[in-house]
Amino acid sequence: MLRRVSGDRLGVALGPLELAGTARALADGLRQLDHRPRVLTWDAHPLGYRSDGVVTGRRARARFAWSAPRDFDVLHGQGGRTWFSYVDFAWARARGTTCVIQYNGSETRTSDVAARLHPRRARIVDASRDRNIRRHRRLGALVAHAAVVQDLELATYLLAAYRTIYVAPFAIDLEGIERARSAARASSSRGRLLVLHAPSNRFIKASVTIEATVRSLEDELGLELETISGVSHAEVLAAAARADIVIDQLNAEVPGVFPAEAMALGKPVICEYDPRKLAPFARPCPVLPATAETLAARLHELAADASRRDDIGAAGREYATSVHAPLAAAKAIERVYRHAPAGQRGVFEATAEGVRQIDLAAELPELAAPPGAAATVPLPQ
Repeated sequence: MLRRVSGDRLGVALGPLELAGTARALADGLRQLDHRPRVLTWDAHPLGYRSDGVVTGRRARARFAWSAPRDFDVLHGQGGRTWFSYVDFAWARARGTTCVIQYNGSETRTSDVAARLHPRRARIVDASRDRNIRRHRRLGALVAHAAVVQDLELATYLLAAYRTIYVAPFAIDLEGIERARSAARASSSRGRLLVLHAPSNRFIKASVTIEATVRSLEDELGLELETISGVSHAEVLAAAARADIVIDQLNAEVPGVFPAEAMALGKPVICEYDPRKLAPFARPCPVLPATAETLAARLHELAADASRRDDIGAAGREYATSVHAPLAAAKAIERVYRHAPAGQRGVFEATAEGVRQIDLAAELPELAAPPGAAATVPLPQ
């Protein structure tokens, strides 16, 4: 059980990694609930995401680990890591602190599970990392009460390690999004349709294919491609706010943080994904599914119909500003903090309304396929 009774303020440490601003946005939501969150990272983020402090170097990490049970009621590891090589969680949990580890993506994907269950993702999962990833998952499961993920794809990679897994919404920076949206309205000008692609990793996002497809249609459809990477989060949001269409990635099973941000800006978003692998709370999602083969058709569809672009953009904005609002995500994760110490076995969906168990095999029947069998689920059209 949490050391504090329901309704009291919780001291929550979030870190040591910051994944696309989700830790800061969640902290903002927890603060709205009158908790005391602190985002504490190993280092300052190169893209400008704001933390409340850094824990740099072995001595600083050891000091954090020693004092954490006194300073915090909850340790919420981000990016599949803890501050001091899992020793901090073992020490804190033994002294009554609730400990959960959140897995956001590549830090938990292994090639065996991807090949069996997730054919889109399997194209780009690096098998050379499997051993290290399994080691970290195993160590995390030894010291944390539970794992937290954002979708059913990520949950499948953790089934062999974790007794308790929660699927909960991530939060996005709605204040930053509104600033970018207002600035874009004030300086907007129309010409060709601006198509934005903002890859964090060009190989994983299939940037070469995306760029080639857009450029092949530039004259026919009146498109202009903008590709940006390696810039601050504020610059990415500003670019998305100016765009008419956003293409996130191929090789994906579910949309991630940037599609949610682009939707919150009111933009139609294209991304390869399997709707079944979204969390139940995230369905239906207004992101347009596409493959390398159908991307051109999606662009034809959007370029030809301004009202359709507006309708999809409006639906995406309503979706993202509700599902991924910091307060909604914080209410869901608060329920995780209070539920996790009981140690119930299973996969659970956490929302602002409550926690319920998910029958993952019913959601994804291919889980029952024999090991080594390849997934045969059709790609989205």
